[in-house]
Amino acid sequence: MYDSDLVKPGDCTVRALGLPATDIAERTFGREVVANVIMVGCMAGLTGVVSRDSLRAAISESVPPKTVDMNLAAFEEGYKRGADQREQARKDTV
Repeated sequence: MYDSDLVKPGDCTVRALGLPATDIAERTFGREVVANVIMVGCMAGLTGVVSRDSLRAAISESVPPKTVDMNLAAFEEGYKRGADQREQARKDTV
């Protein structure tokens, strides 16, 4: 998974997901700094490796108090996109 605003992959033999996280962060939240949280959410939604609740708690505890709501919203934006990709992949393999 990579930020397609910042990385342009060359020929690749592995499956990769490009997400314009920097653009989403700027357009949706007016702050590019939450692009990393969008990517974390996307990875969680795509893989299910770490629970949504655990990541929401970790984010809430690790960001400045005034930015908790924005960071959680950014996480949810990424999570939705990852979960959508997972569902689409499931449909493509059925």
